[in-house]
Amino acid sequence: MAYDAIAEIDRCWERVGVSGDASCPKLGAHAHCRNCPTHAEAALALLSRAPPDGYLDEWTGHVARGSTLSAASLGITGAGPAEAAAARSVMIFRIAGEWLALPTRVLEEVTEIRPVHSLPHRRSGVVLGVTSIHGGLLICVSLSELLGLTAEAQQQDRRGQTKRRMMVIGRESGRFVFPADEVHGVQRYRADDLRAAPATVARAASRYTRHVLPWQERNVGYLDADLLFDGLNRSVA
Repeated sequence: MAYDAIAEIDRCWERVGVSGDASCPKLGAHAHCRNCPTHAEAALALLSRAPPDGYLDEWTGHVARGSTLSAASLGITGAGPAEAAAARSVMIFRIAGEWLALPTRVLEEVTEIRPVHSLPHRRSGVVLGVTSIHGGLLICVSLSELLGLTAEAQQQDRRGQTKRRMMVIGRESGRFVFPADEVHGVQRYRADDLRAAPATVARAASRYTRHVLPWQERNVGYLDADLLFDGLNRSVA
């Protein structure tokens, strides 16, 4: 595939997908464009294209020198701290009545709700059981239980219309899957967008929240990934 053929790819995700107006009828089934076969086909086309002139030589030099790719080599002019900060992103989702966010670096997948097989003699209400993800078993956990969301909030949520999904998260300390009542998608932000979490925000989640992120006239609880995985691992042990 010629390098110029990139322009021929229909970037539908920027028009009707999560980066556009979200009107694509496939979003209901796939939750996010990255899970859609159309997006996968576009990615395969990009990976299959011939590299531009000088690309291999340039990367060979970078690797040999042990350096990182500079903004100039990417064709980005005027890149500064503000542009670098804008590259940060989170996945925003809802558990019961709370809108929460996790850094996308710990998110592996968003998928449809799947059966959860309970474990005998489980010691913690946080552990729901195990769930099959691509043929492998992952521990399924309840963030509403870990974060201490009230039964009242969960009951109110069940009376509403929800778009439940499962989210797979992982890092060196472990991998888990948990059900979310609604998944908004990826949201980019700047470091100075974050605010210190007030004592009143997400009372149930305050132990795991260090910041809040303004989003659609809401304060989203930005979960601390280190604290979250520590809490999940303690619940499993």
